[in-house]
Amino acid sequence: PTVREKIDICLLHAQRLIALKGPRVGVLEMRKHAAWYLKGLRGATHTKNLINAVETEEELRRILNDYVEWVENYADDMEEP
Repeated sequence: PTVREKIDICLLHAQRLIALKGPRVGVLEMRKHAAWYLKGLRGATHTKNLINAVETEEELRRILNDYVEWVENYADDMEEP
C-alpha cells in the first residue's frame, strides 16, 4: 500500500475507535495505533512525536494529512517534514 492508503486506513481506524470509545479515550488509544501505521515509513519519526501529543481527532487528522502531503510532494528533496 502507498503512504496515502496507509494513512487513509489509519484515519478510518481512528474515526471508528473514537465512535466506539468516545473522543478522549479514542484519541489517546489511537496515538499508539497511529505510530504502528507509521512504522518503517520514511521521515515518520517527527510525525510520531507530534502524534504523541495530540488530544483531538482534528489534530490527529491534520498531522497525518500533513505527513502524507510531505511524502507526496517533498520527501525526495528533504530529510524530515
